[in-house]
Amino acid sequence: MTLRFEFEQAEIKSQLDWQLCQDINVFDGDMLVAKAEIEIITINKHRDAIKSYQALLALEETDWELPLNLYFKNQNLNAELCAQFTVKPEGKKACQHLLIEAISVHPDYQNKGIAKQLLAKLAESYSKAQSVWLIAMPISTFIDADECDEERDSTFYSAVVSAESNEATSESVAQVFERLGFEKLTVSPELLAEPLPYELLVTVPSRLS
Repeated sequence: MTLRFEFEQAEIKSQLDWQLCQDINVFDGDMLVAKAEIEIITINKHRDAIKSYQALLALEETDWELPLNLYFKNQNLNAELCAQFTVKPEGKKACQHLLIEAISVHPDYQNKGIAKQLLAKLAESYSKAQSVWLIAMPISTFIDADECDEERDSTFYSAVVSAESNEATSESVAQVFERLGFEKLTVSPELLAEPLPYELLVTVPSRLS
C-alpha cells in the first residue's frame, strides 16, 4: 500500500476572504481511501472571535458558534486552552484556526493508521495554525452521498456510511479522535438551549504531528 496525499486548492467558502475551505484526499493508486474536509479561518485583533462569528452567522449557519463564543479571547484561544496546549497568544499577529468538518477512511482501509497519517499531514501543512477543532458525530447523520458533486466522493461516502455501525454514537466517534490527539470539551448544560447532538473536540498541530 503506497498512499498519496493530495491537498486541493483552498478556496474562499462564501464572501469572506478570511474563511476558506479545503479537501484533503488520500489515494491508494487511483482509489480514494480517506478524505478530510476542513474550514480555515483567520482572526485578527481588529476582528476578534465574536465579530468573526457574527460575520459568519450573517452569511449562513456556521459550526464555529461554540468555539468562537466560549473558547476564544480576541484572535486567540482563551487563557485556559492556551495553558493546556502550551500555546503562546499573539498580541498583534492574526491567528489561523482550523475546523475539521468531516474526516473518514474507507471501510476496507480502516484500522491501518491512515487517519493518523492524514492528521499528521494536515498538521504539517498548517503547523502555524493556533488550533484544530473537530465536531464528532456519526458520519451518517450529516453526510448524504447522493449530494456529492463528484462521483468519486459519492462512491467513497456511500461505502463509509454503509459500513458505519448502527451503534455508532457521537461519544464513540469522539473516543477515536481522543486517541489521535484531540481533547474533548464539556459545555455547561446551562449555556445550551438543548443538548448538543455532537461532541466538541480541540487540539493543536503539534499534537497531531
